[in-house]
Amino acid sequence: MPAKIKWIGNAFFFLQTEGHRLFVDPWIRDNTGVTATIEDALDWAPTHVLVSHGHPGHYGRGDSVELANRAHVPYISNTSVIGYVLDKKLLKTSYLGIAAGSKVYYDGMEIQMLPIVHPPEPEIASAWADVPGTPNCAFVIKTDGYTFLHVGDTMYSEVYEKIAAENKIDAAMLPLWGRGMGFPKEQAIDNITKILDVVKPKHVLLHNRWDPARPAYSAFVEATKDITFENTVIYPQQIGCEIVLK
Repeated sequence: MPAKIKWIGNAFFFLQTEGHRLFVDPWIRDNTGVTATIEDALDWAPTHVLVSHGHPGHYGRGDSVELANRAHVPYISNTSVIGYVLDKKLLKTSYLGIAAGSKVYYDGMEIQMLPIVHPPEPEIASAWADVPGTPNCAFVIKTDGYTFLHVGDTMYSEVYEKIAAENKIDAAMLPLWGRGMGFPKEQAIDNITKILDVVKPKHVLLHNRWDPARPAYSAFVEATKDITFENTVIYPQQIGCEIVLK
């Protein structure tokens, strides 16, 4: 069965393979550009909910916990986020806490959580300031013959050399530039260009907080028009964009 990846909004992606239907960094309510509802997402029948780190746009301002609870599926994140939701007695379903830098085998998947350098960030709203934003992690997920890389927020570091050395990435979901990444879009474009040059994923979906004018994406296309990313297909930045891997 081909794998499918759909961008729902911000860092929220829906990954479908023969055996799994993964929600990664699910955030729906008050997420700019997202037209789906919590009920819509539940109708998609996720099998697992994964959260890269505890900042509001990735923890989903509680959406991630609600979706896992109501779908009765495992909640997977780093040990800091898991500790928080357990301490607050928010989680009513099974869970898996992964230490940053560790690799686990779970429900037919190989899941690695790698610590990633987070860009400077704006002040976190007080309602979510107690959710642990560190460590900021990337997921490398291997399932049903595919290898996915999902990164919520990032700056380039040597960890991408490790990812490239150990994996052939079929599809990467990478943050280009947005409200939660406090550096100029020019630096963000350089950041992503370096990651693509090193990791060389076969397929790329660039994400972050939606802006219908797509200023960062347009600037990225212009800045890289004379660059060939080896064996890499970059898809237009559009909420609802779905790609099929064969």
